[in-house]
Amino acid sequence: MLKRIRVRGKLLLLIAAPIAAVLVFATTGVVDRRDNSDFQDREARIADFADAGSDLSLAVQVQRVRGLAADAGAVVDLEESTAVLAGAVDGWLQAAESVKGDITDPDLVTDIDDLTTSLGDLRAGADAMSPDTVTAAVALASRRVALITPQLVDQSQDLELFRALSEHLRISQIQQAVGEITVQGAAAIESRSISPVIATPLNSADADIIAASDQFLTTADASYAAMLEQLIADGLLPTAIGDSVRDVEFVIDGGQPVDVALAEWLATGEEKLVGVNSVSDALLE
Repeated sequence: MLKRIRVRGKLLLLIAAPIAAVLVFATTGVVDRRDNSDFQDREARIADFADAGSDLSLAVQVQRVRGLAADAGAVVDLEESTAVLAGAVDGWLQAAESVKGDITDPDLVTDIDDLTTSLGDLRAGADAMSPDTVTAAVALASRRVALITPQLVDQSQDLELFRALSEHLRISQIQQAVGEITVQGAAAIESRSISPVIATPLNSADADIIAASDQFLTTADASYAAMLEQLIADGLLPTAIGDSVRDVEFVIDGGQPVDVALAEWLATGEEKLVGVNSVSDALLE
């Protein structure tokens, strides 16, 4: 057959296969790059959603701390924290809408949909509610967000993001415990006594922070571990069970007026919360 084909035709036959191969590989490369880009976008949306949950949690905690400080007579910027809380709700709603198509667990999708509806309704009717009512409702929603966020770890298909989400979860546990210490300590300072009802959750929060910190420092990259180590070195996190009880006793025994002592304790609590959250933000950048 080749004998009957002219020279030009033979040359075309000889180069046709390599050209076809090049075209196939080029097309495959374009598809692979597109698939890789889609994969990276998906992982980025999951990371953004987890980060939005952390921001909402922080905003709720700061609003609660500032509310307690205002009740104690301290001068705090409640207007700012209220605006930040509203922005955090909007941020979570936007991130939830973006990520829903990336979630493969139908039960998790249902939970996100339900919470999106609740927060959306709350956001729409907030103007007709008192600030305390809004804060309480968002705080309840934030606890539901805290139950959703750990499930995102199983949605990640990238090892690096899987590690980041796992470490983010530990930082979230620390942040929740710091908030508990701040609120329980404020109650003790206001009553000038530490009852077992307060000492028990303080010690439990210490244990949670120590356990989560140990796990984080074992697995996290050096740069992130250094951020948490700095918070510990600055005395912002407990290193032994009972540290928080001793911190509260020190404030009570300091002899300051209750309103002054309470305002300082709550301001320090907010500083701790923001410091811990900065580690979470760095993890998911």
